[in-house]
Amino acid sequence: MKVQDFWPFRPRYLSLHVQRLNLGCTQSKALSILHDPEQVFQLSPLVYKIGEDGSWYTLPERLPLFGSRSTTNVYRCQYTKVEGGYNCDVHGSLGTRLNIRMHVRMEGKYIVVNERVAVKALFFLMPYIVSTMMDVDIHKMWIDSLVARIMQSEIAQWGA
Repeated sequence: MKVQDFWPFRPRYLSLHVQRLNLGCTQSKALSILHDPEQVFQLSPLVYKIGEDGSWYTLPERLPLFGSRSTTNVYRCQYTKVEGGYNCDVHGSLGTRLNIRMHVRMEGKYIVVNERVAVKALFFLMPYIVSTMMDVDIHKMWIDSLVARIMQSEIAQWGA
């Protein structure tokens, strides 16, 4: 039996976001961004530096605490490009683990973005982790950044 099998380590949280975006571009345009790990990590408003070591990335981020106070958290993640997007296994501090699956597909003229996040963490960290993940502003900023990157690549293609 592993330490992670004991009660304080067992809490899990699963989040599923489905976003329908009418961008007027193809799935391959969205995948050109999602298949580039550096671009994916730069979409986060919290990440301020990217370190690479093969398929593993070290990402420091500034996490909000109270008011204008923040703390720095460093985590490692293994990014894997898959057919419809990417998978990312994240190893954070104090045994926190995230399993992220981000996939896009075309549905008529819409690009559908499916994001699945599974979290395993210590029970007393779970409320903070979930509230940070579910922060509407942070998630909206990530989606807005993705849309902006896709639109920039579309405009660049028209200009070429």
